[in-house]
Amino acid sequence: VAAIPEGLPIVVTVTLALGVIRMARKHAIVKKLPIVETLGCVTVVCSDKTGTLTCNNMVVTELYTSDGRHFTCDHNNIYDDNGVLARCHGDDELTRLIEVGVVCNNAHVRDNKAMGHPTEAAILEVGLKAGLQGLADQFVRSEERAFSSEHKWMAVRSRLRSVNKFELPSNKQVWYMKGAVERVLAHCVSVSDGTPITAHHTQQLVNLAAHLGNKGLRVVAMAAGDELNQLSLAGVMAMWDPPRPEVQGSINTLMSGGVSVKMITGDAMETAVTIGKQD
Repeated sequence: VAAIPEGLPIVVTVTLALGVIRMARKHAIVKKLPIVETLGCVTVVCSDKTGTLTCNNMVVTELYTSDGRHFTCDHNNIYDDNGVLARCHGDDELTRLIEVGVVCNNAHVRDNKAMGHPTEAAILEVGLKAGLQGLADQFVRSEERAFSSEHKWMAVRSRLRSVNKFELPSNKQVWYMKGAVERVLAHCVSVSDGTPITAHHTQQLVNLAAHLGNKGLRVVAMAAGDELNQLSLAGVMAMWDPPRPEVQGSINTLMSGGVSVKMITGDAMETAVTIGKQD
Protein backbone atom coordinates (compact mmCIF):
# COMPACT_ATOMS: atom_id res chain seq x y z
CA VAL A 1 0.00 0.00 0.00
CA ALA A 2 2.88 2.37 0.81
CA ALA A 3 4.38 1.74 -2.61
CA ILE A 4 1.09 1.92 -4.50
CA PRO A 5 -1.44 4.11 -2.60
CA GLU A 6 -4.00 3.46 -5.33
CA GLY A 7 -4.24 -0.09 -4.07
CA LEU A 8 -5.61 0.90 -0.66
CA PRO A 9 -9.32 0.95 -1.65
CA ILE A 10 -8.98 -2.47 -3.25
CA VAL A 11 -7.25 -3.95 -0.19
CA VAL A 12 -9.88 -2.51 2.18
CA THR A 13 -12.75 -3.70 -0.02
CA VAL A 14 -11.36 -7.23 -0.32
CA THR A 15 -10.69 -7.40 3.44
CA LEU A 16 -14.22 -6.28 4.27
CA ALA A 17 -15.65 -8.67 1.69
CA LEU A 18 -13.78 -11.58 3.26
CA GLY A 19 -15.15 -10.54 6.65
CA VAL A 20 -18.70 -10.43 5.28
CA ILE A 21 -18.26 -13.89 3.74
CA ARG A 22 -17.14 -15.30 7.09
CA MET A 23 -20.12 -13.65 8.81
CA ALA A 24 -22.50 -14.94 6.13
CA ARG A 25 -21.37 -18.48 6.92
CA LYS A 26 -22.60 -17.80 10.46
CA HIS A 27 -25.89 -16.42 9.05
CA ALA A 28 -25.07 -12.89 10.20
CA ILE A 29 -24.78 -9.99 7.77
CA VAL A 30 -24.84 -6.38 8.99
CA LYS A 31 -24.73 -3.10 7.11
CA LYS A 32 -22.90 -1.16 9.81
CA LEU A 33 -20.15 -2.78 11.86
CA PRO A 34 -20.92 -0.86 15.11
CA ILE A 35 -24.17 -2.88 15.19
CA VAL A 36 -22.10 -5.97 16.01
CA GLU A 37 -20.64 -4.21 19.03
CA THR A 38 -24.13 -3.18 20.13
CA LEU A 39 -25.41 -6.75 19.82
CA GLY A 40 -22.50 -7.91 21.93
CA CYS A 41 -23.74 -5.67 24.74
CA VAL A 42 -27.33 -6.97 24.66
CA THR A 43 -28.51 -8.64 27.87
CA VAL A 44 -32.29 -8.74 27.26
CA VAL A 45 -34.25 -9.41 24.06
CA CYS A 46 -37.96 -8.45 24.01
CA SER A 47 -39.96 -10.12 21.26
CA ASP A 48 -43.53 -9.73 20.05
CA LYS A 49 -45.50 -12.98 20.14
CA THR A 50 -47.89 -13.03 17.19
CA GLY A 51 -46.05 -13.32 13.89
CA THR A 52 -42.60 -13.36 15.50
CA LEU A 53 -42.63 -16.24 17.95
CA THR A 54 -45.71 -17.73 16.27
CA CYS A 55 -46.52 -18.43 12.61
CA ASN A 56 -49.04 -15.59 12.30
CA ASN A 57 -51.52 -18.08 10.85
CA MET A 58 -54.62 -17.87 13.02
CA VAL A 59 -57.24 -20.63 12.74
CA VAL A 60 -60.51 -20.67 14.72
CA THR A 61 -60.78 -24.08 16.38
CA GLU A 62 -63.64 -23.67 18.87
CA LEU A 63 -66.85 -21.64 19.16
CA TYR A 64 -69.10 -21.14 22.18
CA THR A 65 -72.54 -19.56 21.80
CA SER A 66 -74.09 -17.49 24.57
CA ASP A 67 -76.48 -20.33 25.43
CA GLY A 68 -73.50 -22.53 26.37
CA ARG A 69 -73.23 -24.74 23.31
CA HIS A 70 -69.82 -25.76 22.00
CA PHE A 71 -68.74 -26.19 18.38
CA THR A 72 -65.45 -27.20 16.79
CA CYS A 73 -63.96 -26.33 13.40
CA ASP A 74 -61.80 -28.30 11.03
CA HIS A 75 -60.41 -27.07 7.70
CA ASN A 76 -63.80 -27.13 5.97
CA ASN A 77 -66.73 -27.43 8.37
CA ILE A 78 -68.20 -26.69 11.80
CA TYR A 79 -69.44 -29.48 14.09
CA ASP A 80 -71.33 -29.69 17.35
CA ASP A 81 -70.23 -31.81 20.32
CA ASN A 82 -71.89 -34.88 18.79
CA GLY A 83 -69.89 -34.56 15.59
CA VAL A 84 -72.96 -33.43 13.63
CA LEU A 85 -72.35 -30.89 10.90
CA ALA A 86 -73.68 -27.51 12.09
CA ARG A 87 -76.09 -25.70 9.80
CA CYS A 88 -76.14 -21.96 10.37
CA HIS A 89 -79.43 -21.25 8.63
CA GLY A 90 -81.18 -23.45 11.19
CA ASP A 91 -79.25 -22.32 14.26
CA ASP A 92 -79.95 -18.75 15.33
CA GLU A 93 -77.38 -18.61 18.14
CA LEU A 94 -74.50 -19.92 16.03
CA THR A 95 -75.53 -17.77 13.07
CA ARG A 96 -75.64 -14.70 15.31
CA LEU A 97 -72.16 -15.39 16.68
CA ILE A 98 -70.65 -15.75 13.21
CA GLU A 99 -72.65 -12.79 11.89
CA VAL A 100 -71.11 -10.48 14.50
CA GLY A 101 -67.61 -11.69 13.67
CA VAL A 102 -68.12 -11.29 9.92
CA VAL A 103 -69.77 -7.85 10.04
CA CYS A 104 -67.37 -6.40 12.63
CA ASN A 105 -64.44 -7.20 10.38
CA ASN A 106 -62.12 -5.42 7.93
CA ALA A 107 -60.72 -8.54 6.26
CA HIS A 108 -62.00 -9.48 2.79
CA VAL A 109 -62.40 -12.55 0.62
CA ARG A 110 -60.32 -12.99 -2.52
CA ASP A 111 -60.48 -16.18 -4.59
CA ASN A 112 -62.52 -17.82 -1.83
CA LYS A 113 -59.79 -17.13 0.75
CA ALA A 114 -59.88 -14.60 3.58
CA MET A 115 -57.25 -11.86 3.35
CA GLY A 116 -56.30 -9.27 5.97
CA HIS A 117 -55.29 -9.14 9.63
CA PRO A 118 -54.71 -12.76 10.80
CA THR A 119 -57.32 -12.60 13.57
CA GLU A 120 -59.98 -11.06 11.34
CA ALA A 121 -59.14 -13.38 8.44
CA ALA A 122 -59.53 -16.39 10.74
CA ILE A 123 -62.99 -15.17 11.81
CA LEU A 124 -63.97 -14.55 8.20
CA GLU A 125 -62.88 -18.09 7.32
CA VAL A 126 -65.46 -19.36 9.83
CA GLY A 127 -68.11 -17.50 7.85
CA LEU A 128 -66.96 -19.27 4.68
CA LYS A 129 -67.13 -22.66 6.43
CA ALA A 130 -70.65 -21.83 7.60
CA GLY A 131 -71.77 -21.06 4.05
CA LEU A 132 -72.20 -17.35 4.74
CA GLN A 133 -70.09 -16.09 1.83
CA GLY A 134 -70.84 -12.46 1.08
CA LEU A 135 -72.72 -11.84 4.33
CA ALA A 136 -70.68 -8.73 5.15
CA ASP A 137 -71.58 -7.22 1.75
CA GLN A 138 -75.25 -7.31 2.73
CA PHE A 139 -74.61 -4.70 5.45
CA VAL A 140 -74.11 -0.96 5.13
CA ARG A 141 -71.59 0.36 7.66
CA SER A 142 -72.21 3.86 9.00
CA GLU A 143 -69.65 4.08 11.80
CA GLU A 144 -66.55 2.31 13.07
CA ARG A 145 -64.67 2.37 16.35
CA ALA A 146 -61.23 1.00 15.49
CA PHE A 147 -59.43 -1.50 17.69
CA SER A 148 -56.72 -0.13 19.96
CA SER A 149 -54.42 -1.68 22.55
CA GLU A 150 -56.00 0.57 25.19
CA HIS A 151 -59.65 -0.47 24.98
CA LYS A 152 -59.05 -3.87 23.26
CA TRP A 153 -62.22 -3.98 21.19
CA MET A 154 -63.53 -2.99 17.77
CA ALA A 155 -67.10 -1.98 16.99
CA VAL A 156 -69.04 -1.05 13.87
CA ARG A 157 -72.54 0.32 13.42
CA SER A 158 -74.32 -1.27 10.46
CA ARG A 159 -77.69 -2.13 9.01
CA LEU A 160 -78.87 -4.73 6.53
CA ARG A 161 -79.61 -3.62 3.00
CA SER A 162 -83.32 -3.57 2.20
CA VAL A 163 -82.75 -6.29 -0.39
CA ASN A 164 -80.19 -8.97 0.41
CA LYS A 165 -79.41 -12.43 -0.95
CA PHE A 166 -79.87 -14.07 2.46
CA GLU A 167 -83.53 -12.94 2.58
CA LEU A 168 -82.94 -11.45 6.02
CA PRO A 169 -85.31 -8.69 7.16
CA SER A 170 -83.90 -5.19 6.88
CA ASN A 171 -83.44 -3.70 10.33
CA LYS A 172 -82.34 -0.53 12.07
CA GLN A 173 -78.78 0.44 12.88
CA VAL A 174 -77.08 -2.16 15.09
CA TRP A 175 -73.73 -2.10 16.87
CA TYR A 176 -71.48 -5.13 16.39
CA MET A 177 -68.48 -5.56 18.69
CA LYS A 178 -65.61 -8.01 19.05
CA GLY A 179 -62.62 -7.96 21.40
CA ALA A 180 -61.14 -9.12 24.69
CA VAL A 181 -63.65 -11.01 26.83
CA GLU A 182 -63.57 -8.72 29.86
CA ARG A 183 -63.79 -5.57 27.71
CA VAL A 184 -66.73 -6.81 25.63
CA LEU A 185 -68.54 -8.03 28.76
CA ALA A 186 -68.31 -4.50 30.17
CA HIS A 187 -70.61 -3.36 27.31
CA CYS A 188 -73.12 -6.23 27.63
CA VAL A 189 -76.37 -6.28 29.59
CA SER A 190 -77.82 -9.56 28.27
CA VAL A 191 -77.16 -12.70 26.25
CA SER A 192 -78.60 -13.31 22.78
CA ASP A 193 -82.00 -14.58 24.02
CA GLY A 194 -82.49 -11.43 26.10
CA THR A 195 -81.68 -12.98 29.49
CA PRO A 196 -79.91 -10.39 31.67
CA ILE A 197 -76.23 -11.08 32.31
CA THR A 198 -75.59 -11.92 35.95
CA ALA A 199 -72.40 -12.22 37.98
CA HIS A 200 -72.70 -15.99 37.45
CA HIS A 201 -72.73 -15.54 33.65
CA THR A 202 -69.72 -13.25 33.85
CA GLN A 203 -67.72 -15.63 36.02
CA GLN A 204 -68.56 -18.56 33.75
CA LEU A 205 -67.29 -16.70 30.71
CA VAL A 206 -64.14 -15.50 32.49
CA ASN A 207 -63.44 -19.09 33.58
CA LEU A 208 -64.03 -20.32 30.02
CA ALA A 209 -61.63 -17.72 28.63
CA ALA A 210 -58.99 -18.75 31.17
CA HIS A 211 -59.51 -22.44 30.30
CA LEU A 212 -59.09 -21.74 26.57
CA GLY A 213 -56.13 -19.49 27.26
CA ASN A 214 -54.43 -22.31 29.15
CA LYS A 215 -54.65 -24.31 25.92
CA GLY A 216 -52.75 -21.55 24.12
CA LEU A 217 -55.83 -20.20 22.31
CA ARG A 218 -56.60 -16.55 21.66
CA VAL A 219 -60.17 -15.84 22.81
CA VAL A 220 -62.34 -13.20 21.12
CA ALA A 221 -65.80 -12.31 22.43
CA MET A 222 -68.68 -11.14 20.17
CA ALA A 223 -71.69 -8.97 21.01
CA ALA A 224 -74.34 -6.88 19.27
CA GLY A 225 -77.14 -4.47 20.16
CA ASP A 226 -78.91 -1.20 19.49
CA GLU A 227 -76.74 0.79 21.92
CA LEU A 228 -72.98 0.49 22.34
CA ASN A 229 -73.24 0.13 26.12
CA GLN A 230 -76.29 -2.16 26.05
CA LEU A 231 -75.17 -5.07 23.93
CA SER A 232 -76.21 -8.72 23.94
CA LEU A 233 -73.42 -11.26 24.19
CA ALA A 234 -73.32 -13.61 21.17
CA GLY A 235 -70.49 -15.88 22.35
CA VAL A 236 -66.77 -16.39 21.90
CA MET A 237 -64.39 -17.77 19.29
CA ALA A 238 -61.07 -19.39 20.20
CA MET A 239 -58.19 -19.51 17.73
CA TRP A 240 -54.81 -21.18 17.56
CA ASP A 241 -51.56 -19.75 16.19
CA PRO A 242 -48.74 -22.34 16.45
CA PRO A 243 -45.18 -21.37 17.46
CA ARG A 244 -42.57 -21.16 14.70
CA PRO A 245 -40.46 -24.36 14.57
CA GLU A 246 -37.16 -22.47 14.64
CA VAL A 247 -38.01 -20.30 17.64
CA GLN A 248 -36.96 -22.79 20.31
CA GLY A 249 -33.45 -23.12 18.91
CA SER A 250 -33.02 -19.35 18.66
CA ILE A 251 -34.16 -18.85 22.24
CA ASN A 252 -31.81 -21.58 23.49
CA THR A 253 -28.91 -19.93 21.66
CA LEU A 254 -29.66 -16.56 23.25
CA MET A 255 -30.08 -18.00 26.73
CA SER A 256 -26.86 -20.02 26.45
CA GLY A 257 -25.11 -16.73 25.72
CA GLY A 258 -26.48 -15.16 28.88
CA VAL A 259 -29.24 -13.19 27.16
CA SER A 260 -32.66 -13.09 28.83
CA VAL A 261 -35.67 -13.42 26.50
CA LYS A 262 -38.99 -11.66 27.20
CA MET A 263 -42.26 -12.10 25.29
CA ILE A 264 -44.50 -9.07 24.74
CA THR A 265 -48.13 -9.62 23.76
CA GLY A 266 -51.59 -8.19 24.07
CA ASP A 267 -53.07 -11.66 24.53
CA ALA A 268 -54.38 -12.96 27.84
CA MET A 269 -51.78 -14.05 30.37
CA GLU A 270 -52.89 -17.70 30.18
CA THR A 271 -52.41 -17.76 26.41
CA ALA A 272 -48.98 -16.14 26.63
CA VAL A 273 -47.79 -18.51 29.36
CA THR A 274 -48.91 -21.58 27.41
CA ILE A 275 -47.17 -20.41 24.22
CA GLY A 276 -44.03 -19.67 26.28
CA LYS A 277 -43.99 -23.25 27.56
CA GLN A 278 -44.22 -24.80 24.09
CA ASP A 279 -41.22 -26.91 23.05
